[in-house]
Amino acid sequence: MRSTRLLRLLDLDFSFTFSLLDLPPVNEYDMYIRNFGKKNTKQAYVQYNEDAVDRDIQTEETETRGVWTQHPAEGAAASGGSGSGELCDVATAPKVDTPRLSSFLRAACQVIAVLLEEDRLGPEPSWSPGTQDGTLPISDRSSQLNTGLPFLQKGTDGACWERTDVLRLYPKPERAGRESPWSGSIGVAPGKAQCDAGKTSFCSCHDPPDRTVLCLCASRGQRQTVVSVHGLPGAPFAPALDSRYVLCVWDIWQPSGPQKVLICESKVTCCCFSPFKAFLLFAGTVHGSVVVWDLREDSGIHRYVKLGDCFWTFRTATFSTDGILTSVNHCSPVQAVEAVSTSVYRKQSFVLSPFSTQEEMSGLSFHVASLDESGVLNVWVVVELPKADIAGSVSDLGLIPGGRVKLVHGAAVRLSDRLSHTCFEFWGATQTLNVKFLPSDPSHFIVGTDVGLISHGTRQDLKVSPKLYKPQQPGMRPVKVNVIDFSPFGEPVFLAGCSDGSLRLHQLTSERPLLQWDGSTDGHAVTGLHWSLTRPAVFLAQDDTSCIYVWDLLESDLGPVAKQRISPDRLVAMTVVGEAEKANGSFLALVLARASGRVDVQYLKRTWAAPVADELRKLQLLLREAL
Repeated sequence: MRSTRLLRLLDLDFSFTFSLLDLPPVNEYDMYIRNFGKKNTKQAYVQYNEDAVDRDIQTEETETRGVWTQHPAEGAAASGGSGSGELCDVATAPKVDTPRLSSFLRAACQVIAVLLEEDRLGPEPSWSPGTQDGTLPISDRSSQLNTGLPFLQKGTDGACWERTDVLRLYPKPERAGRESPWSGSIGVAPGKAQCDAGKTSFCSCHDPPDRTVLCLCASRGQRQTVVSVHGLPGAPFAPALDSRYVLCVWDIWQPSGPQKVLICESKVTCCCFSPFKAFLLFAGTVHGSVVVWDLREDSGIHRYVKLGDCFWTFRTATFSTDGILTSVNHCSPVQAVEAVSTSVYRKQSFVLSPFSTQEEMSGLSFHVASLDESGVLNVWVVVELPKADIAGSVSDLGLIPGGRVKLVHGAAVRLSDRLSHTCFEFWGATQTLNVKFLPSDPSHFIVGTDVGLISHGTRQDLKVSPKLYKPQQPGMRPVKVNVIDFSPFGEPVFLAGCSDGSLRLHQLTSERPLLQWDGSTDGHAVTGLHWSLTRPAVFLAQDDTSCIYVWDLLESDLGPVAKQRISPDRLVAMTVVGEAEKANGSFLALVLARASGRVDVQYLKRTWAAPVADELRKLQLLLREAL
């Protein structure tokens, strides 16, 4: 009984185990040796001299000598080096920061080109404003862009430009280093022969009309860059250009010629630059297409035409929405094209070079919005391809062979549906005329209509207040809101110019205008309206009678402080360029396009260009009193 009870309390311990036999499996090689390795066989191995990399050569070592020189010589020693018998190691090539060097060279070349033009303008003012109308009374000085180019005018006075109908191949000129080796061009040469009815030529005695300027647009990122859109020529000149519209990208500091020359087959109704650097140009056409030019492209993929002794490169559009065969395309003329930044308002950098690589390295970070007259607002995403294909793209039919920038449709907003349900006063279809995005918050936009009202909306289709901006007069009126411009100084206020001659100053949070001027233009339609880029309280207006009005709200909030009529060469388009970053170098200039095709730059007087101390705060107090 005692042993039985003790056995219940005792357990065996199994914590330690060991194998009596450990036999791993036999691999294939051991099995082969076990079966066949002992049957009259012998294993052996050899080693080749693979690791011996030395080879005998018969060439003697090269003697080197280091020398140096400098030009111009500073002092007596202008050159030197090691002795004739001494051997020296070859210096290692220094590392070069290629992007930084390229950026420096572009900026330096731009400065040198401006200085050379200033030196040339002194002894040879052939197209300076001194020989034309000259400086306006509202300006301190002026300059004139050289629009007397062969493809913009009939040619030089007294010379006949003969057009040949034979398409020739010209070898690559040495000065056109980026042109293609062989390219089709139209041979045009000046001559002094009398006008002959049997020739396809003309001279100054026939006085054919020049290409008229359709519109002007200035870059907000680079204030010295302006594009002018020119219509069709009045008389045949060159088959390659007669049916195409011409766009010229100018630098106002280099008025002797455009920086780039672009062509478009459809009539351009509006255009805009990329928001930060002016290396992309967008345009809307009368056929409803949106086109984009990449100004960084090599000119070798474009056509160049020989006019006289010069070769001009005419750039075709990099991308066109005509190649997008879907229902997202516009079916009516495009009224406005605006570049919309995806980031909130940021400080813009102003670099002298118009085609800097800084934006190229940071990538594209903005959208493009296009509005047609039927009320369709399309938002396009700007996409830059990692590599260009010179053979073209099978899927992107609107992309030029060798192009890298295209537009992808992002969203569509039908503003006509919003307007028809917003107010019971709307009868029938409402025409949309223009669109502007708030600089401090690009998600908000306003749209001008042909009934005197301005619609307010967001890209996310959120509820906004107010939905409409109305004039002081009650009721609906057949008045077109021709132009709209936001304040570039971060204030949520905007100006609106109407076809009845009225000007309205609206705040984004108020339905009725803070200030409204009905008789400032004597009832003439306002066709141009631009806020000053240097002073928050100054803006400029243009009416359809070729008059310019200068407003200074701090001086007078009852009417314009200056009025200038442009005659006899009528004013057809106007835009504003300026810079206020430098205290002593600020300027404000008007770029004016005349009916004759001339384009001149008028630098306004310092009274309206120089910034005033605490001007923004004074304007805010004025607007607060108007509330």
